[in-house]
Amino acid sequence: MQTDHTLQTILPYLQNITAPTLWYADENATPAIDAIQANDLLTLVTNRYDIYQHASAKKIQAIFSDFNLADYPEKKYATIVYRISKEKALSNHLLNQAAQILESKGKLIISGYKQEGIKSYSDNIRKKLKATGKLEKKGASYIGTYSALDKSQKLDDRNYSSIQKVAAGNVAQGYFHSKPGVFGWNKIDKGSELLVSSAKSFLSDEKLNPKKLLDLGCGYGWIFLSMEKYVTGSITATDNNAAAIISAKENKKLITTPTTIITSDCADSITEKFDLILCNPPFHQGFKHNQALTKKFISACKYKLEKKGAAILVLNEFIAIDPYVKKEKLKQTPLTIESGFKVVLLEHKV
Repeated sequence: MQTDHTLQTILPYLQNITAPTLWYADENATPAIDAIQANDLLTLVTNRYDIYQHASAKKIQAIFSDFNLADYPEKKYATIVYRISKEKALSNHLLNQAAQILESKGKLIISGYKQEGIKSYSDNIRKKLKATGKLEKKGASYIGTYSALDKSQKLDDRNYSSIQKVAAGNVAQGYFHSKPGVFGWNKIDKGSELLVSSAKSFLSDEKLNPKKLLDLGCGYGWIFLSMEKYVTGSITATDNNAAAIISAKENKKLITTPTTIITSDCADSITEKFDLILCNPPFHQGFKHNQALTKKFISACKYKLEKKGAAILVLNEFIAIDPYVKKEKLKQTPLTIESGFKVVLLEHKV
């Protein structure tokens, strides 16, 4: 297993299981999945479709969900295991749920690093959820074991389960729908904003009228909401995250262009090709920078792009993509560099 020490500390609770155990598995989970075997008493629940696919391939009982209580097959668990997530609202939501579905003598196991706020989570579990237990340092990370969580108490999860209306003056509708659990859920991402303005300028300058748009890694859908008037046919939007899919489905109701929302890992289940692809690819997996994600999105652009199509991506300026573009035999043209971002055009070589 690779370097995330927090996953190593929770492995004993995912191996040799003898009582019903629930594993909250978010985007950090892949190395731990590789290190365990299927067990009828273990259920993995995740909001990431790639994690769900990976666990299912190993015959581990897995649920793809936006972490909804109603989706869990057991209503009570002897153990809940959780390596804390990057987003505080999501972490608090999952801790609140743990209080509801742990057996009376059940144990909550959490792990994480100091810089990720693990000590604050531990304090909140003990003080606000009135649990017994403690946090211990294990090598580079920490692990905590808690019991008797008070289900009548609740940590602030920003109303995680609710779709929320967010005012936005720079979309035609004046608002969009989103929820915690989606990247930048209650704002318009600066990189996406630059991507959209650059794409509009490019299409106008080249006098292009794309028929089919793929919003690759759509989040709550701000890009396809903003590009509707530039598409003459249909829109397809896809994401790996359950909360993003829920939000995007709600937002497609705001536009009239035929729009399909597809749950997929970097468009891996989509066979259609597109004459325009727009993408603001993630470059973090959990708390860590992951270049493999950028490589994966560039590869997806190649295989989902029509021969004469255009893929336009926005990236942090420091991310070097030349080796990946060269490997995929694509042509790269810079469009914009601004405020720490760069927008690039990718096309098939003629």
